[in-house]
Amino acid sequence: MKLFSLILIFAANIAVAQLSVSSFNAGLAHTFVPLAKERLPKIITEMKKSTADVVCLQEVWTQDDMDAISNGLKELYPYSFQAPITQTKTKQAPSCGIGDLFGGDKGNKKFVSCVISFCIGQSGDSQTDCILDRCGVALKKLKNTNLECAQAMMAQVGNSAVTTVLQVINPFSPAGIFTYKGSFGLMILSKKPLANSQLIDMSTISTLTRRGALVVTVKERDKNIDLLCTHLTADLDSTAPYAGQLSGWREENEKQVVYLLGRMKDRNDSQILMGDFNCSFADPKNSINGEFESHCQRFIDMGYQDPISKNIRKCTFCSSNSVVDRGHDNTVLDVLLDHLFVRKLTVKSSRRSYENLVEILVEGKPEQSNLSDHYGVDATVE
Repeated sequence: MKLFSLILIFAANIAVAQLSVSSFNAGLAHTFVPLAKERLPKIITEMKKSTADVVCLQEVWTQDDMDAISNGLKELYPYSFQAPITQTKTKQAPSCGIGDLFGGDKGNKKFVSCVISFCIGQSGDSQTDCILDRCGVALKKLKNTNLECAQAMMAQVGNSAVTTVLQVINPFSPAGIFTYKGSFGLMILSKKPLANSQLIDMSTISTLTRRGALVVTVKERDKNIDLLCTHLTADLDSTAPYAGQLSGWREENEKQVVYLLGRMKDRNDSQILMGDFNCSFADPKNSINGEFESHCQRFIDMGYQDPISKNIRKCTFCSSNSVVDRGHDNTVLDVLLDHLFVRKLTVKSSRRSYENLVEILVEGKPEQSNLSDHYGVDATVE
């Protein structure tokens, strides 16, 4: 009888020596991703059903939304970690001089003069395309002559043209160079105590949106597991002109990957890197397109598994998702941008999550909607 009891205790200990994790880009980019306000309470409701021990959230940009999620899930996830929201501003005020933005002749207009001349009557995707096509050269010249001015201009996304200009020419206050007041948009929620909480700040290799990572340690039995939560630079070539100090969005994403791998090199052997890495392995048989593939490959080369790409083989940013902005040409490529890179742990199961439709009210009328423009990814390791 005593031997049987010992076997039961041993079996119970084996059963709990597992850790389940979840990564979800919540798409709470107000004014950019549709219906953020309406989707937020539904996201909280669905997350209450989660069985994950630790959750990595991305694109929770505002403090109000972070507080709503933390408070709404406090009973399920009593432990959390998020970075404070702090803006980086230009070194001087005004951030841009009048001569930086206005003037020039017909074929060589300054950036704002160019936008006024060619794109002022347009909006949304049409205006973005116009700025890219007609005023991209002007923005590059501005970047070369006054980098911080160009960054401050682009950081005003979502504001009207008048508000944007007033912000960057204000002689009394320097303008911010990152969207959403400099928020990283990242949160870690956990059922287990968190140790060694750390922010990896990648502001110096970030353009438009501040990039970084949250790192924590969770102890599962006698093993310390390092968990990283991040959201890296996207390929915005068709969406926003590049105003950073590197060659473009591709190089910026790659430098962030290299930097994170370097920072994680000397930590605990057992690691799970979670988030929207904005890279995707091509999988033609499953209609998944490639994006920054060599950047994803860097994780594999460093000994990480990618169970989502290997086992699930479904897009996480998909044309079939109701929240995805299809643009003026109605074209969206199916890509697998969300990953759980696992090292020195055995992956027992993995799946795509938060796939269900929910009912939200849009101007008082019920409408079926996905929770976000991304699906989540979950895994259990031991």
